[in-house]
Amino acid sequence: MGSRAFTPIVSANCASEIPRFMKAGKLSLLVLNSVFLFAAQSHAAEGPTNSWTKPTSGSWEEPYWSLGGLPSSSQDAIMFTNSGWKALAIGAATTAGYPDSLSIRQLEIGAPNDSMNQLLLNYAGLSVPLNIETDLILGTNASLVSYYSSLYASNFLLSGSATFAEQSAATFSNIVLGVSAAGNLTISNAGIHAASMVVGREQRGEVNQYDGSNLLDSGLTVNCSSTYKMSGGLLGVDSLTVADLDCAGWETPFVVTGGAIVVSNVIKLGRYPIALGEARAHFVLNGGSLQAPRLEFENGNFIQDGGTIEIPTINMPSQAGFGWADYDLGGNGVLISDQVVIGSHSQGNFVQTGGVHTNAGSITIYDKAIAGRHTPQGTYSLLGGVLVSPQILLDAGTFSQQEGTNYVSRLIVDRTASFSLSGGVLFTENSHLLSFGATSRDYLSSFVQTQAVHTAQNYLTVDGNYRLLSGSLGASNIFIYPDGTLWMSGGIVSNSGTFTMDNGTFLAAGQNNNLGQLVIAARALSRFADGPLVSTLDFQNGSAVLHFLDSHDVSSDWNGTLSITNWSGSIAGGGTDQLLVGNSEQGLTSSQLDRIRFVNPEGVPAGTYPARILTSGEVVPIIPPAINFELSADQIVLAWQGNYALVTATNITGPYTPIPNATSPYTNSFGEPRRFFRLRSR
Repeated sequence: MGSRAFTPIVSANCASEIPRFMKAGKLSLLVLNSVFLFAAQSHAAEGPTNSWTKPTSGSWEEPYWSLGGLPSSSQDAIMFTNSGWKALAIGAATTAGYPDSLSIRQLEIGAPNDSMNQLLLNYAGLSVPLNIETDLILGTNASLVSYYSSLYASNFLLSGSATFAEQSAATFSNIVLGVSAAGNLTISNAGIHAASMVVGREQRGEVNQYDGSNLLDSGLTVNCSSTYKMSGGLLGVDSLTVADLDCAGWETPFVVTGGAIVVSNVIKLGRYPIALGEARAHFVLNGGSLQAPRLEFENGNFIQDGGTIEIPTINMPSQAGFGWADYDLGGNGVLISDQVVIGSHSQGNFVQTGGVHTNAGSITIYDKAIAGRHTPQGTYSLLGGVLVSPQILLDAGTFSQQEGTNYVSRLIVDRTASFSLSGGVLFTENSHLLSFGATSRDYLSSFVQTQAVHTAQNYLTVDGNYRLLSGSLGASNIFIYPDGTLWMSGGIVSNSGTFTMDNGTFLAAGQNNNLGQLVIAARALSRFADGPLVSTLDFQNGSAVLHFLDSHDVSSDWNGTLSITNWSGSIAGGGTDQLLVGNSEQGLTSSQLDRIRFVNPEGVPAGTYPARILTSGEVVPIIPPAINFELSADQIVLAWQGNYALVTATNITGPYTPIPNATSPYTNSFGEPRRFFRLRSR
C-alpha cells in the first residue's frame, strides 16, 4: 500500500492546507469526502521513496513530491533525480515553517543525461540542519551548494560537485569523492567536520579549499590521479595519506599555497611500488604551514618552495618497506625537523636549492654497500639556502654541497660515504671522516673540497680520503689516522691547535699553510693488512711550504715515526719544498728529530736520511759522511769524519739514542743479534 500512487482530487485552495493538516494530525474518516482523500494522501507520504516531480526549480516545501507530502524520517529515501535543468532550494522559510521535513533517512541527488539538478541550501541558517540519517548521495549531473546553512549526514557519497561557503556548516561520518563518477568538493569560508574523507575511490576526486575548515577525526586519503588544492583555511586530520591505491602510472597531487594543515599522527606519501609504474604521491607546498609528528615516504616526492613545515620525523623512504622518496626545498621555504633518515631501505634524495632547513637532532643518510663499493642510495644536495643541524651522519650515504651555508655541530662521513664540497660554507664544531665497515683501502670514505670554505671549530678527524683541490680548510685540531689521507693538491690548510699524524698520510702542496703543533704518534693500527706502520709526509711533485708551530713541548706525545717523501728542498734551507717547525732550532727536540727521516730526497743518492733543524726552524735531511768500519774478533770499530754524534738502535726504524761521549774511532763489542748506527749533527 505504501508504494501506491494517489491522485489528489482537491481544489487549489484546499491543497495549500495539506501540510497544516498533516502536521496537526486532524484527519478523520467521518468528515467530508475531500478530507478523506487528504487522509489517503497522508498515508501515501509514509511510503519508502519520495521523489521531487517538478520539472523546474522550486522550494523544498512546495507540493511537488511523488508521495503527495513533504519528506519525512518515515520514508526510506528522498530522490531528486528527475530530468531538467533546475535547483531545489532549502531556505529560511523552509527551516522556519517546515523543520520536520528536513529530518530524513537518505537523500539522493542526480539527473539523467542532458539534465542537471542542484540542491541549494540558500541561507537557511545554522540552527535547523538538513539532517540525513544515512547516506547523502550526490550522483552524476548533480551538484550541491550550501550558503550559510547546516547539513548533517552519515555518509556523503560524492560523484558530482559540492560547494560549501558563506559560513556553512556540514558534519558527516564519512566523505567519499569519486564513487560512480568524478567528484568535486569546494570549501570556501565554511566548516566541514567528518570522521574520514577519501578523495578518489573508483573515480577521480578533487577538493579545493579556499578558506574555512576541514576537520577529520580519523584520516584523509587522496588516491590515484585525484587532487587536493588548498589556498587558505584550516585542514585538521589525524592522518594524511596521498596515493594509497595501486593505480599504475598515476601521480596524485596535493598542492598547498596557503592556510594551515595540522596532522596529529602521520603523513604517508605513496604506496610501496611493485613496479616502476605504480602510483606516486606529489605534495607541493608553496605557502601556508604544515605540522605533523611524522612524514613517511613510500613512493612520492615533496616540493616546498615556501611556507613553514614542522615535522619532527621524516623517513625517506619509510623504514617499513622499499620505495622511492624525493624532497625538494627551495624559495622561501622553512623546514623544521628533528630526525631525518634518507635512503635506509631504498632510494631517497633531498635537494635544497634555497630556504632554511633547521634540524634539531640528526640527519642520517644511508647507502647500499655492494662488496664494499660506494653505490649512492641516500643523497642530500645542498645547492643554496641554509642548513642547520646538530649532526649529519653519512652512513655510506652521499652529501653534495655546491652553494649555501651548512652549520652542523658534528659531521660524520662513515662507511664508504662521500661528501663533496664545491661551494658555499661548511661550518662544523667537529668533522669526522671515518671508514668503519669498509672492506678494503680502495673503498674508504671520501671528502672532496673545491672552491669552498670548510671550518671545523674543534676537530677534524681524517680516517678516509680527504682531498683539498682548492678553497680553504681550517680546523683547530687535525688528526690523521692510519687509514686516513689528507691530500692537499691545492688550497690552504690552517689550524691553530695540534696537527697529529697517527700513522697517517699527508700529501702536501701549496704555499702559506699555517699549521699547529706537529705530533707524530703510533697509537692506532690500520684495520687492513696492507695499512701503514709509519706516518708519511709526501711533498708530491709541486712546491709546498708547511709551517708548523713550535712543537718541542709536545715531544712526550711523539711515539711514532715520520717518513718524508718527494722532498725537493735545499740541504741548507730555503728550497722549493720547506718543512718548518717554529722559528728557531728549538722548534723540535733531538728525540723528535730522531723520529723523522727523509726517504730519497732530491739531489742526493737514494736512501734514507736523518733530520736536523736549522736556526730558521726548517727541518732538512742530514747528509752525513759515510761510517767506515772494521771487524776485529768480536768487536767492530767505527770511524767517521766531522763533528757528528753517533746514535744507535736495535731496529732500523729506531728510535735512535745517542752513545754518550762517542768519538771517532769508536769500538763496539758484539753482544746482540743486531744493532744499527748512524750519525747525527750535534
